[in-house]
Amino acid sequence: MTRAEVKIRQLEHQSETWKRDLEFIKEENIALKNRVGEIISNIQVTSDFLERIEAYQDDFIAKDQALRLILWELKKWDKLLAAEQYADGEKTDGNLIALQKKLSNKIESFMNEFTKLKFDFNNYMSEKL
Repeated sequence: MTRAEVKIRQLEHQSETWKRDLEFIKEENIALKNRVGEIISNIQVTSDFLERIEAYQDDFIAKDQALRLILWELKKWDKLLAAEQYADGEKTDGNLIALQKKLSNKIESFMNEFTKLKFDFNNYMSEKL
């Protein structure tokens, strides 16, 4: 295997890792939205509490939209990697690496934001329920 082929293989591995991480976040977001529904349908809530929980629901929906965009970008990334396997792999050291870093930063930021939202929601619910 050439150095370029090894590099492409590493980028593919990272892409698969991102997909697993994002799938987990997708499932967590579904569980959080379901929890909002459980809370609203099973207890009497004040208008302030309802307003806050609706804001969380809106945040969860926004995360769904952001996740779809990232997954779309990841699909484009995978196509680029597949095309790179059949081209002269020396391009791997330039433009492809810059794109990888940009996507990596975007995914890391998204994951951090989601984790913060999840902890904020759970802490708020623990305090108020």
